[in-house]
Amino acid sequence: MVRAGKTVGASATRQVVSVETYNSGMNDDTIHLLAQRIQAGDPLDRDEITAISGWQAEARRRFIDILLLWPAGRRWLRARLLSVLPAPERAALAERLLDWPEDFDPLHRDVSIRDLVWALPEETFDRALVWLAGTNAAGAVWERVARTSRAALRDAALHVLRHGTALARETMIYLLLLDPEHPDPLSTEDRTMLLAEMLVDPDPEVRGHAAELAAESDPELLLAELDTFLYDESERVRAAAWATAFAADHGAAAERAATLVADEGAPLPVRRSALCALGERLSTEQIAPLLALLVTNPERTLAEDAAELLWRRHRHPLPAQAAVQSPHPGVREIGERLLHPARGSPAAGGDRPGAPTSAFYRHLLGVGQKPNGSKDQQRDRPHEDDRNRNEYNSGGLDAQPLV
Repeated sequence: MVRAGKTVGASATRQVVSVETYNSGMNDDTIHLLAQRIQAGDPLDRDEITAISGWQAEARRRFIDILLLWPAGRRWLRARLLSVLPAPERAALAERLLDWPEDFDPLHRDVSIRDLVWALPEETFDRALVWLAGTNAAGAVWERVARTSRAALRDAALHVLRHGTALARETMIYLLLLDPEHPDPLSTEDRTMLLAEMLVDPDPEVRGHAAELAAESDPELLLAELDTFLYDESERVRAAAWATAFAADHGAAAERAATLVADEGAPLPVRRSALCALGERLSTEQIAPLLALLVTNPERTLAEDAAELLWRRHRHPLPAQAAVQSPHPGVREIGERLLHPARGSPAAGGDRPGAPTSAFYRHLLGVGQKPNGSKDQQRDRPHEDDRNRNEYNSGGLDAQPLV
């Protein structure tokens, strides 16, 4: 029995095939008709989808083969058909759907991928885990693993850290260690184990994440290899290492950072990170002598970093005056601006127009003053009687105090 009607959004006439026709056997024309409806975006209703699960296996296979040829068809299979298929066919179709890696683009979110991940047989899922962890299926992958046990989650995470792509490892870090919607899926011991593994990862982004997390929860991991982390190529790792060092022993860390800044044999990025750490944690009085030395340093980048700290955080006369003598134009400009007589910074030894002690302010007071005895002064001088009256009213002359 066939019912006819108009398809919304489609130019062709929609033909809805009844359940009786499904069960009586499917010919190729009917299969192609259903495939065309799906391709045109015409959704099948629930009864129609359920009826497909009652088709003969061969008819259903031909129908699936057609839909597998184009992305929208595969999406429909994942989102609509997988859940109604018999278990063996569901697992087999889920495995076949893995053969199109373009459907797993990590930049393309697709909620139907979750249904595929959950439909995969255990053995296939384990084999594909490392790859899937770097795709748009990552969220479903870690959700499925987390529902088994914490031990399985730890082992899977270690496996991805050791064999997965950089994207898979970074995604794993976010989903297992940073995601606020799923806090603490790992035990404290497992978390520490993963952080230790991540701190030696070849990817600087992974190490950066790990160092920042370790600085908050496991500082001993950083303190144990502090020299290594202070020289790491990742700026985030170095910053986290300095934060941990200052938190553990402020005085020792400050001395170590100052020594490293002055070490001309150390890599420039390492010296810059040490200077930044000092600038964030020392007072202006403490760091001013060091800044005064660095603004004249032959290394332009280091001198400019010191000048930037002088300008933004630590205004002081000593480094400001030294900056004016710097061999670097950008540093000299900062020193000159801080010491400018009209728009300088009092904290750095300069002047501002409104400061009462400012030479510029005193100059403004002197502008327009008239010589003593000028006609203008005599004209503006108050009459003697008015002056006496004002003094009396203000309490001068013979006025008596009120009791």
